[in-house]
Amino acid sequence: MRCAAAIVLVMLAVGRAGAEPRLKVKPKRDVSITLIGGVAFGLADTVGKDALSPARCHWCVSNPVDRGVRDGLRWDATHRADQLSNLSAYVAVPIATFGTVALLTTLDGREGELIDNGIIIAETAVLALGVNYTVKALVGRERPDVHALTAGEKPMTPDPAENNLSFFSGHSTLAMTLAVAAGTTASLRGYRHARWVWATAVPLAFATGYLRIAADRHWATDVATGWAFGAAFGVGVPWLLHRTEAPTPVLGRAGGATTVGVALAW
Repeated sequence: MRCAAAIVLVMLAVGRAGAEPRLKVKPKRDVSITLIGGVAFGLADTVGKDALSPARCHWCVSNPVDRGVRDGLRWDATHRADQLSNLSAYVAVPIATFGTVALLTTLDGREGELIDNGIIIAETAVLALGVNYTVKALVGRERPDVHALTAGEKPMTPDPAENNLSFFSGHSTLAMTLAVAAGTTASLRGYRHARWVWATAVPLAFATGYLRIAADRHWATDVATGWAFGAAFGVGVPWLLHRTEAPTPVLGRAGGATTVGVALAW
């Protein structure tokens, strides 16, 4: 509930900005961050996973809240929930974010902003995933489905390198980062139907996190942290790295007492 309330506050705050702030992309910087960060994350999550993942859990105990939520939300068909969470995080949410923002850009006749919007959203997701993976490797929290196994069964899981990468949820982080970054971008751009992004992508991001719990791959606190972190990055990167204030008219008297000039100040 707190995470949902935070998302609402973010939407209201960004919405109040209206069309005044503008977004600017620095291609050399932002494309480099996106490409290098994406390649680094891909390598870490594939060929480097065995070396980077903790062999033993550093955070091995659960708590009553996480256990209670797990017992209440875990599906019997955990594999199906796992597949649905992958479909949601890697297919549905990207379509709802990149696709909807592209549609709004076209509807407002501002096709020239299409590529820049995509770069902003992608860069935000890459940065969030990089931090997320680093925290996972350092914290070393045991996944709930692994926690339920005996000591002898734990090394026999399909992917032992994943056993202790529970905190915090990468799926939840990715989904919420994309949703909020797209909504923030659309709102700061001042698109007429920016609410469409929030209305479609944010519920999908929440659904993704729920499915990770249902799949028994994450504790509730993993998912809630992923949502909160994704929302913070989704607002922070577009706002701090890409927002420029609209020019403000400034009236002033020139050196001669009879001349009045108008300048635009940033």
